[in-house]
Amino acid sequence: MSKYSKIECKKQIPLKYNDKIRASNRNWTRVEVTLKQSLISLIEISGEFPTFISSISKDVKLNGIDIKVGDNIMSINGQNVSRASAKSVKKILKSSNSVTIILSRPDEFSLSKLLNSQMGDKQSKFNSFLNLFRKNLSCTSTSEPRECNKNIYVEESVNQCYTCGYYSIPRTNTATASSVSSTSDLGSNVDFKEEINEFLSQIQQAIENYVRPSIMFKVLTIDESLILFQNVEKLIPVTKFLDNLINSIETNSNYNTSLKIVFDAFKVYLNGLPQAVNLLEDLTISNDKFVKFIDNIGEVCSFKIMDFLFMPLKFIQSVIDYLKQFETIDCQFINDMCLSIQITYQILEENFESFSITQVTSDYSDFYSSDLESASQTGIISVLVKSDGSNQWEEADLNMKTNQIEYSTSPKTIDLSQVTNTKQSKNELIFLIQTTDQQYYAVKFASEELRNQILSKLAK
Repeated sequence: MSKYSKIECKKQIPLKYNDKIRASNRNWTRVEVTLKQSLISLIEISGEFPTFISSISKDVKLNGIDIKVGDNIMSINGQNVSRASAKSVKKILKSSNSVTIILSRPDEFSLSKLLNSQMGDKQSKFNSFLNLFRKNLSCTSTSEPRECNKNIYVEESVNQCYTCGYYSIPRTNTATASSVSSTSDLGSNVDFKEEINEFLSQIQQAIENYVRPSIMFKVLTIDESLILFQNVEKLIPVTKFLDNLINSIETNSNYNTSLKIVFDAFKVYLNGLPQAVNLLEDLTISNDKFVKFIDNIGEVCSFKIMDFLFMPLKFIQSVIDYLKQFETIDCQFINDMCLSIQITYQILEENFESFSITQVTSDYSDFYSSDLESASQTGIISVLVKSDGSNQWEEADLNMKTNQIEYSTSPKTIDLSQVTNTKQSKNELIFLIQTTDQQYYAVKFASEELRNQILSKLAK
């Protein structure tokens, strides 16, 4: 007997995802269609609770059959499958030569309400993207691998600038001979279980609000969704497996092998995170439909999509910090995971610099010019400066004698002797500078001669 036969086929089970969006408008249409096996094989089904039609082959000739991408599959031949997975639904569809399917579809008004709201200008959207990226990048830190020793280990809290190459002073913690360190800042098992539950809850919320609706409303293509979200659903069973593993870590002799499975799954996600962030940047700037979509989702979701992308990275860092208290854990697994985290941060840091350059290279026409002859006589060069995250250029004077940039409208200076890195922008008259206090500025000159003169001075 099929497991679906026990469910009353007429019972209406609400869709698990996108409920908050649908709460204000429940205009969903039920559609009944009959499909032959030849058509079923050319239709791609994804998701769960309920499944939905994610794509239809271009070779399919529907001939009036009312079926669309994004339709939810509610029942098949009278069996309620609204709470089934894609794998189960595919098995049922293959069991008959012809099937009658009941689909659930949002009407055009619901779609337009979600996607056609007013969108702000692209520059402000990119500023928001950049600020969220910086916030997520700055609120986490990497950790150096600990030294494996029965009596002592070294834990370095690293704040590393990958372009400057500096580290903070390491902190040494002594541990007792017990299997668990006595360091005061280590969390308890109960506290960490709460963190695991919170992570699972947030990931599930993100899947319901971002991942599934983006496909259902055709905001993203399947390929874009795979790059941006990386099948993040797979981290849910992995995290539950980790939860069970931690509960038995002192009694299970094979936990090191099991831990490697968990780490490998998160490494796959970390490897794809930089590409996901790059795609999010492109979508934020160029895809109006996507921007409207996340604006609407932001009204019902407690976190932004950028925060969602960084959740697994922050969580696996917490896992590493927690597992360091167990001296029986194989150091090599922790060290390899720490290395993967550090590499991810390095790539993200480089991306952040690239995003900053993109932001400051907009074409501004109102620019006060100064020629090279006047600059050589007075030692003052008029430039425009824009701080990272700002929308406006500010007039400033570059004093060749004091080696400082002095703002004309505010008592603020930039000491060029404190510049640690420079990078040429796509605009030949603009270059980006980074100071020792991790501040980024764009400096715009009137001519290439002036720019080259300053660059040569900074190079000395």
